[in-house]
Amino acid sequence: FELALVGLDQAKNLNQDTKNYLKVYVRGPMAFSLAMMHEKSRQFDILAETNLKINLSNVPGRIKEHYRTKDLESAKNVTLTG
Repeated sequence: FELALVGLDQAKNLNQDTKNYLKVYVRGPMAFSLAMMHEKSRQFDILAETNLKINLSNVPGRIKEHYRTKDLESAKNVTLTG
């Protein structure tokens, strides 16, 4: 997950709204995985504390379809707080 988040931040072909959407998607499984390993993650702490503003119209439909995130399907703009 750590490498995925670093790679996501470095991706040049994704707009910031898409990056934030994918961060929301990865946050749940990452928290579960870290809890199972009883490890602390600096990257997860940063992600959990970050306020993310997402204009969902900027996120490609194929991303939203493949990486479904509960309660974001019908929203237009989302602000997530840690």
